[in-house]
Amino acid sequence: MPVLNANPIRRANAHADPLPALRLLIGTPRSGTTLLAYLLSGGTGALAFSEPLLARAVLPDWKLQRLFRLFQSRTGLNRRRPPHNPTPDNLLRYLRRLARANRRDYPLIKETFRAAPLPGAWRNIPNLDHVRERCRAAVSIVRHPFDATASFVKLASLLLGWRGRLLRVRWPILPAFRDRAELVSLAARNWAAFAEWTRAGGIACVRYEDLVARPETVVPLVCGELRIPFSSAMLRQDGRTRPFGGIGDFSVIRKGAGPLSSAPIGRGRQLSDTERALIRRICGPHAESFGYPLAEPIRCLSGSVSAVTKRSTSACMISAGTLDS
Repeated sequence: MPVLNANPIRRANAHADPLPALRLLIGTPRSGTTLLAYLLSGGTGALAFSEPLLARAVLPDWKLQRLFRLFQSRTGLNRRRPPHNPTPDNLLRYLRRLARANRRDYPLIKETFRAAPLPGAWRNIPNLDHVRERCRAAVSIVRHPFDATASFVKLASLLLGWRGRLLRVRWPILPAFRDRAELVSLAARNWAAFAEWTRAGGIACVRYEDLVARPETVVPLVCGELRIPFSSAMLRQDGRTRPFGGIGDFSVIRKGAGPLSSAPIGRGRQLSDTERALIRRICGPHAESFGYPLAEPIRCLSGSVSAVTKRSTSACMISAGTLDS
C-alpha cells in the first residue's frame, strides 16, 4: 500500500494528561476524508468528528454548540457540555473529554486542507499545524488531482452566478468565485500545497483509489499508522449508528458510507483539455510522487483500482508492494 514514510509526531504533555490522545486525518476537499473517517469510527473504542476547526471558523457560537449537541444525541453518546469559548485548544480538549466520558480511547478528528487564496475563515494552515503537534499520530489521504478537482468544481459551482449570490444572502460566510476557471486553478494549487505540506511534516499518506479498491488491506494499515486497533466492524455495512458526526460530505455523515465503489475513479474526464493542462502544470511533479502520472489518460477499471495508480511510485513509499503485488 502506498503510504509515505511518517516521522513521529510530537505529543504534548502525554505523560501527564489522562485524557485519550487525538488522531488526525487530513486531505484536500473531495478526497475521501469523510469516507475514511466514517470507516475508522466503526472500530472498538473509536470516536470521530469531522472538521471541528472549519465548524468553529464558519459557524456562530450558538450553531457550533448545537452541532455538538446534535452529534451527541444522534449517536447516543454520554453528553458533555461543549465549550463556551471554542478556541482550537478548547475544542480539542472537549473532544477528548467526550471520548473519555464514553470510554472511547481513540478519538479522531478529520479536517480538510485549505491553503489556496480563500477568505480568512476558510484558510486553516496555522490551525492545522497547531493541531498536528497535539495529536499522537496523523494520516493523510490523497486523490488523483484530476478527479479531486472535478469533484470540487462540481460542488463549488453552486457558488457561481445568481445561485451563488442567493446562497450568500442566506449564508454570507460562503466564498465568492468569478468563474469555473478560478475554481479549477484554486483546487489545483491547493492540491499542490497539500502535497508539499504532507512531505514537510512527514505525514503518512494513502491514496483514495487504493482505499475504495481494497479497503480490507488499506484500512488495517491506516489503523497501524494511527495506533488504532483494527476491527472488521469498520468495513461492515450494517446500518448501525457510529460515533461519527460534524460537517463534511452530508450523505456519508447522515446516511453512512454504503458499499465502497471504484465508480468515482476517472471523474477527471469531465474536465476540458485546457483544465487538465493547467492541473498538469501546477500538480505534475507532486502527482508523480504519489503515483499519478498526469501525462497518461485516466482509465477506470471496473471493480478495481485505476491503472494509473497501480504503478510502483517512489522510494519514499512504504508498503508499496502490498497493493502492487
